[in-house]
Amino acid sequence: MISLTAAVFLIAIAPSFSKADIYRDCNQSVDLKRRLAGCSKLIERGNKESQKNRRIARVNRGNAHERLGRFDLALADFTRAIALDPRNATAYFNRGLIYQKLGQHDNAIADFTRAGERAPRDPEAYFMRALVYGSLRKHAAAISDLTEVITLNRNYAEAFYMRALFHLETGDRTKAVADLRSTLRIDPTHANARSRLKALATEF
Repeated sequence: MISLTAAVFLIAIAPSFSKADIYRDCNQSVDLKRRLAGCSKLIERGNKESQKNRRIARVNRGNAHERLGRFDLALADFTRAIALDPRNATAYFNRGLIYQKLGQHDNAIADFTRAGERAPRDPEAYFMRALVYGSLRKHAAAISDLTEVITLNRNYAEAFYMRALFHLETGDRTKAVADLRSTLRIDPTHANARSRLKALATEF
């Protein structure tokens, strides 16, 4: 499984040492200010860079802005990355995360939906959309998305755990217990699942 939030790397070969530094800063620097500076320099090169490189630089800079709490700037970069490549899932997914943090649930659901359409074998978009549905108390939709996550990855412990919580919200104790047991089968150290089972007076 490839996470939609995984780091992405520019593929063009830098022709000079200084340009190589810029690429490295944009892609790999743990210093967020250096990452911002490197990505900004790449973006400023405009059409001298490939469209793919400009999209990746926007995503990387958006991620740095997000980590610094600059959500408006992050949204702008992700939106521009989408304009450069509407088929790429990463910018939609990361923009959805920002909308979720801002409480813009409809926008978050829309972006996670688009991310899932573009990367249908990656469970992360379905998982995050399920959390948004859950926060809106749309439990049936949340359970449906988590079932899709589990279909894609049978070892996704947190998907089983969250589905158990939503089953409890809908009053389906039997399914909740089954999912909590599955969570512990995959991750025996999952303390929350164990405590939930104990609270339900169920022996694992």
